Amino acid sequence: MRKIGVIAVLVTCILVGAHSDNKKSINYQKQSSEKFYQSQSGNNKEDNKAALDARIKNMQYIFPIEDPVRAKAGRDKYLVKVAIREQKVYVYKNGIEIRIMDCSTGLAGVDSDTPIDNYKINSYYGQSFYSNKYKEGARYWVGFSGAEYLFHSVPTGEDGQIIATQADMIGKKASHGCIRLSVDDAFWFYETIPEGADVVTGNAV
Repeated sequence: MRKIGVIAVLVTCILVGAHSDNKKSINYQKQSSEKFYQSQSGNNKEDNKAALDARIKNMQYIFPIEDPVRAKAGRDKYLVKVAIREQKVYVYKNGIEIRIMDCSTGLAGVDSDTPIDNYKINSYYGQSFYSNKYKEGARYWVGFSGAEYLFHSVPTGEDGQIIATQADMIGKKASHGCIRLSVDDAFWFYETIPEGADVVTGNAV
């Protein structure tokens, strides 16, 4: 009986030890996971989210590999309303709203205000341009008042790369009078809104 008792005690110790080791292992894995998480994120979850947000934002600063194809006029009627106070562009197709986009219109000033009037998308368009005057360019541009006032992407530098500080201004007045759109929205606009489409600009539309 004494031997059986000793064996029972040993088995119990082994099981308890194994359970304890298992808990230690789980805790170690959890701690290791947390340390790995922290090492990837800059020591806390907030930094990790910030890093992820930064990566997403960087993706917004990259142009698609393929160039957009310019829209052709057809039977559909398009209307583009630019609400300067809201910094929004509303697009209608045959009277139905199909897209709302954040934008950046002109800064307040004699030479940079976005003009307020009724216009039509004209025949001026192109894949890219660069202005030596403003030291900025853009992609996917479409004219609505001669070749002076355009819808186009967020600004690019002389190297053709997006100027991040200017891209971050979408939703606020920032341009020299043109209407800036995000890369995705400018691409869509170029491919969707044809020559002859109506454009209305105003503080509220």
